[in-house]
Order: sequence, then structure tokens, then C-alpha cells
Amino acid sequence: MDVLPLPRSLDPLPDESLRGYVLRLSYRLQISPAQLTVLTGLMPAVRRLGLPTHSPHQIPSRRLAFFEDAFALSAFTESTRLTSQEAENLQMRPLSALRFPGHGEGSRDNPRRAAFETPWVFTAASRWCPQCLAGDGSPIQTELGGSWRKQWHLPVVFICPEHRTVLASRCDACGHTTCAQSPPCAVGRATDPSLHPLRCRATVGTVAQKVSYSLRPRTPACAATLTDQATLPLEAADLRRLLKLQTRLLQHIDPGRSMTEPPMVLGRAVDPLQYLSDTALTAGLVLLSWPAARRLCPSRTLAAAIDTEVELRLRQSGASSAAARRGFRSPWAAPPTDALACAALLCITHKLLGKPSPGSVRDTFQELLGRAKHDPRTANALRTSSRRSSALAEVFRRTPIRGNMHPPPPPPRARSATSPLTGLELLTDRYATGPAALAWHERGELLPLEDALAAARADPSPTPDAAIALVKLTMERTKRILRELDRDEYEALTIARNLPKPVSWAELGAAVGLSTQAVHQQYARQQLFVTRSHRRMS
Repeated sequence: MDVLPLPRSLDPLPDESLRGYVLRLSYRLQISPAQLTVLTGLMPAVRRLGLPTHSPHQIPSRRLAFFEDAFALSAFTESTRLTSQEAENLQMRPLSALRFPGHGEGSRDNPRRAAFETPWVFTAASRWCPQCLAGDGSPIQTELGGSWRKQWHLPVVFICPEHRTVLASRCDACGHTTCAQSPPCAVGRATDPSLHPLRCRATVGTVAQKVSYSLRPRTPACAATLTDQATLPLEAADLRRLLKLQTRLLQHIDPGRSMTEPPMVLGRAVDPLQYLSDTALTAGLVLLSWPAARRLCPSRTLAAAIDTEVELRLRQSGASSAAARRGFRSPWAAPPTDALACAALLCITHKLLGKPSPGSVRDTFQELLGRAKHDPRTANALRTSSRRSSALAEVFRRTPIRGNMHPPPPPPRARSATSPLTGLELLTDRYATGPAALAWHERGELLPLEDALAAARADPSPTPDAAIALVKLTMERTKRILRELDRDEYEALTIARNLPKPVSWAELGAAVGLSTQAVHQQYARQQLFVTRSHRRMS
């Protein structure tokens, strides 16, 4: 495709991604990002028989990650008037160092594309640091915003080392990521030319009018300013720990950094892509078996982030189809969108994969596989994945997975809508929160009795049904406690009376402050109660 130089261009910012450059340049030219990708040769125009050519409605993430070939690079440099080096610096440079063994430049599969499609290598959604994105105060950055950095597309980047804050991953106003479309695209609302590069591009409204597409009004965008995001404060110990981990992980995949030694998986050197593949497998197993690996998490703050992530994954896995549950395609194998949850998960996987030998973690992996209760099929797919390293394959090969591979039976709460709830079910349905609420709705697990009663007593305005359930359960608990106390008293009196020299009723009465007749009558009553209980059980 022949391209022409654009009327105006931009100098790339330091560490700017191709996606960020397209957003800034399209806004400066007052055209849509989709139109700019066609004008610069990044995307072909859409042609249909009998219709004029037009810009594509979506931009695949791969198109703004790296140039497909030398022709695409040449067309881009000619239209933007950038040098070849400036254009190449806009690519996701770490991807050039990630190759699957056996892939070559002349092979059928593009090695960069193979790496691009691997989880934990590249994400379509970009995280961001609000302070970095606000710019440095120069005229051009005041007008168009700061740099959308390339590293923000890497799951292993979760902290801004300059401002020492956790990166933002979702818009505070609408809760969407920077690629809220399905399938994930590089730019949301790619045909909208009105949105500033620092504005949220998520679509938050719908159009109910039944009119033709050409006459349909544009659905509204969120358009919230992403630089106004609230940053999550971290304790000093967690911040130091995460910064050290991020620096270590970036040394494995970024060729621009000095790598003192190759990545190690269980004491064996591997290539960078293999390390990220093993990280993806281990992270998926940790999520599937959570909270079995909670003891490996370095702080409560990080563990709470994984709690939230697992709750989200349970909802996603319930809605996913069986066809999508194959290894990396499972929602359990994808990296968390939330930066803090991703950091917490990487802390655990880095600790496990950093052990000196496969034998040192075999028991740990056996425990995780045995407790992968959320989705045993996916756990088995991760265990047998062809992308595992030889060290991880040795651990998995000698670690048989436990549990049933068939779908679990319906939850005990799967009843008709008209079936009434029991007392404890009613209190669980009303007061369960967080993981307990999810366990109740997904698997029918009830709250512990004491927790349910405490929640009902603390409710300032309970419903009549909740109050009745509280009274009923409290009285049943009291009766049960009294029966247990009677049984304990009967056993104690029986022991005293069955000694070689039995303790007399007078001595027992004097010890507890009762008359001889009262102690004897109480023992007879308890003996009758215990006898009847045994008859009911038999």
C-alpha cells in the first residue's frame, strides 16, 4: 500500500509505545486512531464489494505491538517522517528476545507472534502511572499527555519505580481497562476522533433506538481523566519487596538491561520465554488451589489482593465454556488485570520456581495439585501442558493429580425458587460476604453457626425472618449445649461410681453442694436421657 506523508507528525517520547504514539498523533491530527493506522500502513483499509473503503472498527493488539514486516515499518516511517530507529523503538522491544525453541525468522509461525500470544508476556490492556501519564509540564505533554510506556503492557511490571506507587489498571469511574472490548483490542472506540489520549475510551452507554447503523447515534464513552486515579498506598516493606522483584523479572526479558545470569527454574537455566511460560503454569496452579498457598504470600495485603482475584476468577470460570478450558485459554492461566494481585502472585511463583531443585518443591506442588478444587480439569491441563520446562515437567510427572476430573455435582443449594430456606441458610444468604458469599451461591456452603448468629445479633435492622431464624437457632444451640453438659455430667458420675471403691452418693452430694437424694435423682435422669439417645442413634 502506498502511503503519503502526514501533514503533521510528533517526536516519540522516551519509552513510548506504538499504541500511545498512535493515540497522541491521531488526537493532534483530529482523526480517529483507526484512520491513522490506515494512513500509516499499520492496518489495511476495509474494502467491500460495491461500498467505499473505510477504516476498520477494531485494531488488533498485535498491530500496535510490533511491525509485521519491513514493509510495514517502511510505510510507517515514510508517513510519520520518523527515522527507522525511532519507529523501531516504539515496538515492544522485549518481545524480540522471546523465542520458542525451534522457531526461526523463516518459519511458518512468526516467533514474535508466538511470544505475543503467550500469557504473562504481553497484555492488550495497558496499566499506567497517573503521575507519569500527566507529563513533565512541557508544552507538547501538557497538550497531549505523557508517554504511554511500553513496559506497562508487561504483566511483570506493576510498580512505578520513579513515583513508587502501584500502577493503575482500571478506570475509577467505570471500572473498565484500557481495552474493554471483546475480543481485546489495542484501542477502545478506535473510530472515535474526539477522545483525548488521557481519557478513558470505554463505552458505558447503549443505544436503544431501532434505526439503521448509519443513522444510529454514537454510544457515549466514559471519558474520565485517567490521571485523576487514586493510587494505592503500600507499606514500606511491601514496596521494597515488589520493586526488587520487578527489577529481577525485567532482567529476564528486557534485552536493554544487563542480565548477569539466565533465568533459573528449579536450579536449571532456561530461556526468557520458557521462564514466563513456567510462571504462567505455576500462577494458574496457585490460583486454582488458593488459599493453599497463602502461607507463601509475604504479607496480608498481598494475600487479600489474591483473595479478590480468586473471587473474580470463580465468576469468570463459571461463565466460560468448556471449549475454552484448554491450558493457556483458561481464565485461570491468564495474568491478573489488577497490578497488586499480579505482584502478589508473582511473589509466590518466583519463590517456588527459585528453589534449587525439583525435589525441593515436589511436596508443595503435590499439595497444590491435590487442592486445585476450583477447576480440576484446568489443573490437569496445566500439569500436562507442552510448554512446561523439563524441571517443571519432572515435578508434575512425579506428582499425580488428585480429585475427580469430572464436573462436580450440583451444589446443595440447587433447589427450586419456591423452596424455603432453613434458618442457617437464611442467615447465610443475608449476611455472607466476600468469599463466603461466593461459596454460598456457587457451592451452597453455609456460614459457621456462631458467625451467622453473631452477624444477626449485630444487624441494627434485621428482617422478621432473620429475627425468627436467630431465635430458633439460638434455642436449638442452647438445647444442644445442655444435652452435651448432661452427657458430660453423666460420664463423670459414672466414672466416680465405677471405681474399685465407689464414691458414695453422700460424698458426691457434699462435693457439689447437693443432697444425696438430689445427686442420685440427677444421675438417674441423665442415665435415662443417654439411654434414649443411644436408642435413637441405633
